[in-house]
Amino acid sequence: YNGDAIWYFLKEIYPLIDEDIPLTIAGRSIPSYLRNMVRKDSILSDYVSFIESPDNIDKLYEESCLVIAPHLYSTSPYNKVIEALSVGVPTIMSSLTANGFGFQPEDEIGCIGGDIESF
Repeated sequence: YNGDAIWYFLKEIYPLIDEDIPLTIAGRSIPSYLRNMVRKDSILSDYVSFIESPDNIDKLYEESCLVIAPHLYSTSPYNKVIEALSVGVPTIMSSLTANGFGFQPEDEIGCIGGDIESF
């Protein structure tokens, strides 16, 4: 489930990033608990934005420096990863997602995180 994946990323990984990097969360039916979590957190609320059901995903890929696929269990994140990689957007993915493609860290296809620190 994408909501669980981004919750994990926001709660466990994003706070470890040393720089002020903006993050856009785009998708369909973004859960209110994610919006509330961001709104209530003074750091997250400055850097995280939401785009509900974007009309044109290609425009988002053009404007993005990278795509994050932090899935903790299989919920078919593969379309997002395939789309991002096919248009040349670097992708950061969980080891679960990478394993679904047969990617290994030495393949140098995206960045693969197996735990909070390596993500």
